[in-house]
Amino acid sequence: VGMVGDTWQYDGKSWTKLLDDGPPRARHHIVYDQRAKSVLLYGGWGPKTQLTELWMLKESKWSRVVP
Repeated sequence: VGMVGDTWQYDGKSWTKLLDDGPPRARHHIVYDQRAKSVLLYGGWGPKTQLTELWMLKESKWSRVVP
């Protein structure tokens, strides 16, 4: 699988594609932050380079976390 930016939500029964696509990449790390009630996505690979960006998904919207 190549780089993808699809963002899907699972409700325990079925998957639904969210309207807001995430940052396209492959082989990234993703975790759920229960305290912040958000998903965090870190790193991965772009077309030619390794990425070190941190992104947050909150209320169906992706935003880049700038240090």
